[in-house]
Amino acid sequence: MNVKRYSRKEMKIFITNIIGEKCEVMPIGNHELNRHLVYRINTTNNSFVFKFYYKKEVAENEILALRETKFIDIPTPSIIETGFIEDDREWLLMNRIEGFPLAKFAKFINHNNLKDIYYDMGKFLARLHKHSSSKDCRYFKDTTNLTTQTSCKAYFEKQNNDFIENIITNNLNSNIISSAINYYYANLDILDIKSNYSFCHNDYDGRNVLIAKTNGTWKISAILDFERSMYMDRTIDFCFMYINQFHFDKTYENSFFQGYKSVYSLPTNFKKHFEFFLLIQCLRLFSWSKDIVPMLHKTSYDIIKDILNNNVKIDNN
Repeated sequence: MNVKRYSRKEMKIFITNIIGEKCEVMPIGNHELNRHLVYRINTTNNSFVFKFYYKKEVAENEILALRETKFIDIPTPSIIETGFIEDDREWLLMNRIEGFPLAKFAKFINHNNLKDIYYDMGKFLARLHKHSSSKDCRYFKDTTNLTTQTSCKAYFEKQNNDFIENIITNNLNSNIISSAINYYYANLDILDIKSNYSFCHNDYDGRNVLIAKTNGTWKISAILDFERSMYMDRTIDFCFMYINQFHFDKTYENSFFQGYKSVYSLPTNFKKHFEFFLLIQCLRLFSWSKDIVPMLHKTSYDIIKDILNNNVKIDNN
């Protein structure tokens, strides 16, 4: 079904009606990706964030996950109101939290301050993971327990088969990628998870962490974007930190893991499970990024080679 696209002028009229007073509407985020529209809203006395989703299931998932974070000691935006535009797609109004994306502003922060920030990133992720479900392996939008519909393994195997098929269909295969796909199928039992599913952010890295200066020190002010959150094996949540940062720069990797372990110990099967989920994420990124984000395509390929050659090193001691 085609989703109606709204102009900035149309969105401003709609947002003004929701706020109920004159307001300034400024686009933020990556509107060109056509996944959602995000706006900063300023009124005389308040500042908000308004998010309109093009994908209904993504909206449902983030709203439910954000509500769940209120039971966890981590900094996240608060939901003010939700609704639908013309009964079509969902929107979300949140309080605006001051801050800058860590991924963009880390270069302006001194070394010791960054060590503390990454320590706190690890600590907050561990707090998220300690919020677990003994029964459910699912996205938040899936109100029925996946393990009663089908196995967790079968559910995610179907998802992964889609991007593997895309690799083959688009002639992206090679000896390395074929070996990676064989590695994936040989380790599928890792997906046969029976219990202890953790609340996973599933897109956790510096892009989705805001930092703000307090009394001269930069600190984490918010964790954002819970669109892909789910209850799953928690090792999946270390993948994007590695892909987007620790693969290139290990300066703060140990601080991150020390922060994590101050709250929650790593699972005994961490290395095996981490490399398996890292391979899945890299194959998925590799499958679509060649012409869209060439650098990501190359990074994914390089990490896949490292996994196959047992060259993935994690500074977590």
